[in-house]
Amino acid sequence: MATLSQCQEHKLRLESSPDDGRDEVRAKLLDYMERTGLSEGDFAGRIGYSRETLRKFISDRFHFVAGSSKNICRAISKCMAANPIGPKTAVFGELYNTANVRAMRDTFQQLLRRPVAYMIYAPPGSQKSFVLEHLVAELNREEVKKSEPVQAAFYVYAIGQMTPSQLMKAVAIACGTSSAGDRMRIARNLAHDFQGRRALLVVDEA
Repeated sequence: MATLSQCQEHKLRLESSPDDGRDEVRAKLLDYMERTGLSEGDFAGRIGYSRETLRKFISDRFHFVAGSSKNICRAISKCMAANPIGPKTAVFGELYNTANVRAMRDTFQQLLRRPVAYMIYAPPGSQKSFVLEHLVAELNREEVKKSEPVQAAFYVYAIGQMTPSQLMKAVAIACGTSSAGDRMRIARNLAHDFQGRRALLVVDEA
């Protein structure tokens, strides 16, 4: 009688438990990685697994690693739940209602009324980024209280050397939209995801 190898035993065990949820977790993981821009190596490091182990899970070859995917599924689901995709609603630090803050908050409200680009300039050290991040979170906190949110704000950190494609990917990741493909595909996905809603992009250039 032929003896099964450990890999074959693992495969039989996995195939005998088709309802363990791994297919659903795999699909959610692929969508999550596409929307966050995380690579296999990035995500693997966050859950304490090697890139190769995660790659085998994604490619449905986990029988090369183990006979049960329960632990890795649990780790993946826990990580995604702890880091949900969506508008940021909290920022570290206290924001005081100064004249500058009030002026920038009023600007936020004006920009949400119609599609327009606006530049805010202030000298280095004036805490532009700190205020902008807080205002983004503030607006989103108010929106999530509504049964049907109609607007959202997203903070995008940009650097001068970014190409247009890199900037579009950064925008997609900040918005929780798929960052896969070229600029046109990303633009179509953004338009689809935010149809009927106002989205304010705060591009903070370093």
